[in-house]
Amino acid sequence: MAEALTRRFTSDSAPATLPDLLVIDGGKGQLSVAMTVLRQLGLDHQMHVIGLAKKDEQRGETDDKVYLPGRVNPVAMARSPQALRLTAGDCFRAGYHCRDRPQT
Repeated sequence: MAEALTRRFTSDSAPATLPDLLVIDGGKGQLSVAMTVLRQLGLDHQMHVIGLAKKDEQRGETDDKVYLPGRVNPVAMARSPQALRLTAGDCFRAGYHCRDRPQT
């Protein structure tokens, strides 16, 4: 995680503008590593960062979790019709964007 983020934000192909939101695939540990790297690069206050983690059914969890920097406990990501609509719209936009990009 640390190497990937360092390469992404320091290479010649680093984005000219930073994203508004950086989504980390992983829980508290991955988010902590990401925040450490962003702090070292001076980017920790330049964008919002969240970590997404799947529910652990063996532990009785029923919802996926969203981890936020500086917060001890995750936010439960309960499924709601409004959230599903947003997710469907985001998927449509992402799919449309991918179709229009030139393949490399």
